[in-house]
This record gives sequence, C-alpha cells and structure tokens, in this order.
Amino acid sequence: MKVLGAAGLAGLFSNSAAGKQRDEPVYGDRRGPVRKSRFTVQIDDIQVPGWYQIEMPSVRIGKANYREGNEPEQDRQLWGRTEYEPLVMRRGVEPASAGNSVVPGSGQPQGTKLFDWFKKVTQGKLAAARKKITVQVYNEAGPQGAPVAKWVFEKAWPMEYTAPDLDASARGEIAMEELTIAYYKFQRKSP
Repeated sequence: MKVLGAAGLAGLFSNSAAGKQRDEPVYGDRRGPVRKSRFTVQIDDIQVPGWYQIEMPSVRIGKANYREGNEPEQDRQLWGRTEYEPLVMRRGVEPASAGNSVVPGSGQPQGTKLFDWFKKVTQGKLAAARKKITVQVYNEAGPQGAPVAKWVFEKAWPMEYTAPDLDASARGEIAMEELTIAYYKFQRKSP
C-alpha cells in the first residue's frame, strides 16, 4: 500500500502532469463523490427550474429489543418499523404574472403553481394532487454534465407550504417558499 504525503495528494487532484493548477476548467477529470449543487427536479416528467435547496429524506429502520425468558442479560435486536422522513423543497418566489410565464395549457400564472398544488390538497383533491417527483444529480463532465444519481418519489403530495419570511433589512436575499412533501414510496434508481 502506497502512502501519499501532501505533495502527492496535490498531484492527484491537479489538472496537469507537473502538478500545477490550471485556470480553465477540465471537465470529467474529477474523481470521487459528486458535488451537491448540480441537480434538477422534475414533477410529473416536466423539468421545473429554480430550486434552491432540496432536503432529501432519511430512512430509518426502528429496532425492537427481544429477550427469551432464559436469557437474563442479553437482548436480541430485531428490526422494527421503517420510517421515512418527508422531502423538503425550497425555491425562490416567482412573480404571479411575469409576461409569458403561464403554465402551458392551464392559463395559470407560473408563480402560483406550487401554492395551487398545495391548495388542491386542502380542498380534498388528493388524487389529483399526487405527482411523481424525480431528483437527479449531475457530475462535472462538461457544461451540461451527465446524470449520476436519481431518486424517484411516487404519488407525492405537499403536506406543508411555508411562505417566505420577509425582512426589510435583508440585503439581496432571495424570498424563498418551501414545500414539505409526503409520498407513497421513494427509490434510488440508475439515471
């Protein structure tokens, strides 16, 4: 096994044979985990841009302690119920009517679409509100990148809508709306 010092590690991550850093990007040369800032979101197979942050859910399998009557000091740990956290999605607020930003075929302004989706649930139209959400993460191979990871949330619906906090002293901060999403199931799939 070869152990590399700091100079050796710098050479592994450099873009040239001499170990010097180049100013221009070299796509596809990065090894290791992908960065979390390159992602897209599709809702019912329509790409929806402008997402600022996606909190992916965690999955936890509970455990139950079990002990036979003749085993006084040792509990056996059995699996229990699987619990899924919700998906949390944050996006910058868009104007309710900004020129041509109307959802095709619906006549609705683009800016109110997320709240209108939540409103369907409050009106009891859960079957109409269920949608498929796909989140894909991309690598750095070129300006567009290639998908390397994909999560699909089936029969998803918004269970909570949070309007943005407004602050007159905030300088340049984006007003964010947030949706907390419940779903039937989610899977990690090959892109």
